[in-house]
Amino acid sequence: MASYRYVAQRGEVVPQPLKQAEVHEAYARLVARLALRALDEALSATPAAFVDSVILNGRVNATDPATGQAVRACVVSVVAQREDFAELVLDEPRLDPQQCLHRLGATVSKHPHDLEPVTPIIEADLSRYRIITDTAVVATLDSRPDLLQMNPYDFERLVRELFEAMGYETWRTQGSRDDGVDAVAILNDPTGSSVFAIQAIDLSAGVVLASGFRGCPTEVSTSVVLRPRPLPLPPPAAVLPGLGTGTC
Repeated sequence: MASYRYVAQRGEVVPQPLKQAEVHEAYARLVARLALRALDEALSATPAAFVDSVILNGRVNATDPATGQAVRACVVSVVAQREDFAELVLDEPRLDPQQCLHRLGATVSKHPHDLEPVTPIIEADLSRYRIITDTAVVATLDSRPDLLQMNPYDFERLVRELFEAMGYETWRTQGSRDDGVDAVAILNDPTGSSVFAIQAIDLSAGVVLASGFRGCPTEVSTSVVLRPRPLPLPPPAAVLPGLGTGTC
């Protein structure tokens, strides 16, 4: 709505709608702002030493008026390099979010309000990962397990159960032709789906690597590396959601 006016004779507040072109322009700006916000959140939440770029595919859940079928139209796709994104001053009032995406090399729908789709720059294909059954490992752990002493399979399962404690549904993948992915974790919520391809690596340095992408309204590919303190320092107690305490 552009404004509201009060009609005294009827005692009513009457809305004055925006012109259709203004609505479309406002929606295009909103899409650009959401894309920049998602990129900023992903890059801010990950270490610069391990995550150099983020892939984002912004999708819209809607109904195609031409067919009546549910669609997930991709209206923006971008690969943002951390170095390029750091040059943006996002809290500058005169910043144009649409020009920002253009500077980052994004592919943006010319008519996002009409769900005119674009081809994602990079698309994740989960059909490559074959799912197999697995057993729980947390029940066998004491209140302060030493993560570095766990065997690789229990360590992988523990990482998956951390995702499960946060509400994700996880599956173990079959260990061949899966790009090193050990498991898949999925969380469905009203805004879309979060999908993580999990790779748990048991090395002497104790590295956990989890990478994934975010579903509607955006898909974000990122990597997170967690390193425990080197022994023999006294291990601190880490609170694990729903799992008590453990050694990190």
